[in-house]
Formats: sequence, structure tokens, C-alpha cells
Amino acid sequence: NLKVTLTLADAIRNVDGLDMTVLRTCLVSHGSGVQLLSASAEYPSFDPVDTRGVQRALSLLGRQAVYLVLVLDRCLSLVAFYVAQSAVVLLCVLRPDFVSLRRTKLMLDWLGESGLDRSRVRLVVNRTGTSGELSVAQAAEALEMKSAVDLPDETKALLRAVNSGEPLQLTAPSAKFSRRIAELAKELRDAAARRQG
Repeated sequence: NLKVTLTLADAIRNVDGLDMTVLRTCLVSHGSGVQLLSASAEYPSFDPVDTRGVQRALSLLGRQAVYLVLVLDRCLSLVAFYVAQSAVVLLCVLRPDFVSLRRTKLMLDWLGESGLDRSRVRLVVNRTGTSGELSVAQAAEALEMKSAVDLPDETKALLRAVNSGEPLQLTAPSAKFSRRIAELAKELRDAAARRQG
């Protein structure tokens, strides 16, 4: 239910004039305290994006926020690749089926060949618990990852959250999915603290 008026694409049109004052005009606040910076209001957006602008925006935001969570497009653009390279932890989300596994393997192989340190990748298998799916262990083994986090399929609760425009953590905090997200967030916080300490 957030109303986006200005986006990152708007902010970085003038890279040299980009500062925190400009970025604040693009941030949209949620009642939970989370702030959103939308990449672009256009879909699909094929306008060229200046990676210097993205780098500057991330640097400025990184000085203001405790955590930055970036959602990268599934098709890896130059900007998405740059962000993936600079991320402390990269969550790779996939479904427990062969097609998703194959696409994820191709992407991870490409990132690895391009110089990404795969030890920063954390595998997340989304919507588990359906009959006939690949197991989390099978997915981790096929992708040559030590382990994976599983997020259980709770279709009704997730659909209610999406359709109401509210995070599941707020609408159903006791749901299994919410608890697993909280565990994953704690794991990521602990990992970030270890890297800084």
C-alpha cells in the first residue's frame, strides 16, 4: 500500500548532484519502520542506468541505514551484477522444482565464472512442503551448496498478506513462514556482526 512518486532511476539522473537530501525525497516509509526505494516506476524499464549513480546511492544509504536489502531482477543486468558483487550476503531464492533448480544453477555458474565469491551466497528454497517437490538437501547438493534455508508454503496466509499490502511478519507473526523469516534475519544479522567484528 505504499505510494511511490520518485525512484532511484529519478535520483541518479544527475549523478554529480546526488546526495542524501535527494535520496530522502525518493524514500517511502512503511509503518513498520522499513523504508523503500523503488528502482523504477516503469515496467519493463530498458533505460540505461548509470552504475556510478547506483554505486553512489548505495554508498550514501549504507551510511544512514543499519541494513540495506536489495531485490535484484531475475535477469542479470550490469547494475544487478554490480550490486551482487558488492553485497555482503546474497540470498538466492528458488522453488523446489527442476526448472527453477536448473535456472538457478546456470545463474550461479555464470556469477562464479564472473568472479563472484560463492561463499557469500545463501540458498533459500521457497514454498516447501508440497508433494513431489525436490528436497532442500537435493537442491543444496545439486547447486554444490553446503546447506539451504527452507521457507514453508503457507499459501492462504501469504495471499492475505500480499492482497492486504502488509508484510506477513505483521499480519501473521506466528505462521511458520514468518518464524523461518525471523530465523533467517537473525542468521544474517549474526553473520554481519561477525564480519564487522
